[in-house]
Amino acid sequence: SDFLVPEDPVAFLRRIAAGGADLAVVQLLDPWEAEPATDGALQLVDVETGRRRDLRLTKSAIRGYVERLGRLRAAVMAGTHAVGGRYAFVVAAPPEGMFAGPLLAAGITEPR
Repeated sequence: SDFLVPEDPVAFLRRIAAGGADLAVVQLLDPWEAEPATDGALQLVDVETGRRRDLRLTKSAIRGYVERLGRLRAAVMAGTHAVGGRYAFVVAAPPEGMFAGPLLAAGITEPR
């Protein structure tokens, strides 16, 4: 999941971990979501709902987003570890890079 939802990620993680034997959480973001560089007008489309939103991004807005994203990542990682799970933050890339990089480092994938 990207965890870019209004829900509290820690409460969600507790729910999905309850009764499970193992938990691996992958927080996956598009490269632009991980490091937005656009300064100006843009239209966002929620791929899950189809809703569109026109925005004007400023450097200040991007800075605020990056700060909130950092707090979200920290909360998801801490919440995952609190319930005994493994966590990896992944920026979308070709699979071999994702599997051999952050997923391998987190113990979510294994080398051949």
